[in-house]
Amino acid sequence: SVHAYMVPKTMTGQTIEGLSIRAKTGATIIAISRGAQNVINPAPNFVFEPGDAMVVIGESDQLKTFEREFMVS
Repeated sequence: SVHAYMVPKTMTGQTIEGLSIRAKTGATIIAISRGAQNVINPAPNFVFEPGDAMVVIGESDQLKTFEREFMVS
């Protein structure tokens, strides 16, 4: 399934690769929305900024793991 999330403070200033999102959760970030700009299929070295929104795809259990690992305040 596909879900959109606001990037939490804990992820800002970090890269997709550095956070090991796919390795830890199996989920994949397929797009980032930053203001009026959309980044489709962001590179592993993409750096999250405050206010970014991300579109994540994965099985429901992968998304639950993603939320547990990364969407904590």
